[in-house]
Amino acid sequence: MSVGQFPLGAVVVAYLVLGVAPWPVYRLVSLPSFRREYSCLAIRVGLLIASYFAFLAAISVFLPELIVPMAIVAACLLIAERWRARANFGQRSNYPPGSLTLVPRGPWVDDRFFGKQADRYGPVFKMSHFFRPMVCVLGPREGLQLFRESSDRLITPPMRFSAFIPNGFLRYMEPAVHEKYRAIFRRAFSKAVLSECRPYFEAVLARDLSKMAALSRKQPGDGIHPASYISDVVFKLVVRLFIGVNETSDEMSQLQELYERVVIGKTSCSPAIDEAQVNDAITGIILRQVEKAPATLPACFLAEIVRKDANAARERTVVMNLVYMIKIVTSDLSGLFTWLIKLLTDNQQWTEKLYVAAENSECEGEQVATLILKESLRLERSEFIFRKAAAPIEYKGFTIPKNWIVRVCIRDGHRDPNTFPDPDTFNPDRFSKRSYSREEYSPLGLGAHSCLGEQVIYTLGPAFLIELTRSFEIHKLRDGPREYGRSHWEPSSTLRIELIDRKNRSKKVESNL
Repeated sequence: MSVGQFPLGAVVVAYLVLGVAPWPVYRLVSLPSFRREYSCLAIRVGLLIASYFAFLAAISVFLPELIVPMAIVAACLLIAERWRARANFGQRSNYPPGSLTLVPRGPWVDDRFFGKQADRYGPVFKMSHFFRPMVCVLGPREGLQLFRESSDRLITPPMRFSAFIPNGFLRYMEPAVHEKYRAIFRRAFSKAVLSECRPYFEAVLARDLSKMAALSRKQPGDGIHPASYISDVVFKLVVRLFIGVNETSDEMSQLQELYERVVIGKTSCSPAIDEAQVNDAITGIILRQVEKAPATLPACFLAEIVRKDANAARERTVVMNLVYMIKIVTSDLSGLFTWLIKLLTDNQQWTEKLYVAAENSECEGEQVATLILKESLRLERSEFIFRKAAAPIEYKGFTIPKNWIVRVCIRDGHRDPNTFPDPDTFNPDRFSKRSYSREEYSPLGLGAHSCLGEQVIYTLGPAFLIELTRSFEIHKLRDGPREYGRSHWEPSSTLRIELIDRKNRSKKVESNL
């Protein structure tokens, strides 16, 4: 029996091959973490798969004689992909070891994936990132050496939102332009501003954490996941710090609504015109804040920019950078603070150490909180760094070809047992016993484009920790395995906590006595 000019068996095999052919795409959309992080792209990929099968159906009806030849081409492509996925592929060209399988599942399902790859292949290895070849180097030491040797051949690939900003977002600017604008923001992000804003931070944290605690006890035994509540309070702190908008103002309500529509992810389902309108609305609010300076604009980074260069404060490159800095800092701090809560619930002895220290003195509380913050950054929120090779690079005896992505795996390098004994243990005391060089510990990035917000993190982080533990006991009601999302691993979506007011608990104990 045959179908057209081909035996039935050959046609059946052809359909099976054509059905399997998009397997890398199947692997991608099968990942819940991918669908969460890249929801719009996942929709587009799903439509692409549907279009592919619609095309096959049309070919089957109108040109069935093409099915077997198409399957032969697809089979050749699948074999080529498997050949390319061999760990020693490119050995003759001095490529690093590692698999170039088009869509590796590991980074999405295993938070230790990069460290395990380094254990297997060494501190320099290759893999794919969204179908593009990528070389990974493990840890800040390797990253700094690579940057020192090849900084002129590495560029920072911009995120899509950078296109909305004249001259681009700060970390993606060309070197000469970056130097100019980094100086503006470095001068503005001053310790003096953070110090002046500290009482405001503490007042907002005290009130909003109390609200969060009340909600966590509303249904005894159910608790809350802290992420959304933390994001709300962090947004208020960041907006006040960056552009001087207080939480009770009409502008704060407007900004909360507008920032729901600001996208910093890799893809967006919003039309570009809608994003541009949102950006213009936020820009208008910031420029109205500029006009309040110096008379009525409270201490904030924007006020510092106005004070030092009023023209720069009105420049669209500066204003639009502030727009996206607010979004990015809110996202990063919210993720960090959620991990702080999770790690404290897993290590209650440190909650009590911080409580005792804060009760003893403000200085002692700040010291212990900073230790907890540093260890939390080491374990869970260290940055990874992306670059692109603008020209071929020779490093450690390997060749990184032009246009390949380069990833510096900072978080995984922070688990080096030679630097951090018992590296998977939450032990803030390790930071009280010795100091670490940038080659050993660099949670906030490397090189000229490293994070300018270090002082922001080391001010808001301890303030949050001290207010949280001084006022509340933190109880974990349930939990689950961590999940990948927003470019970082996050605590489980099943995590639920309850905050118990220490004063009310003390009064209850006294009444029972």
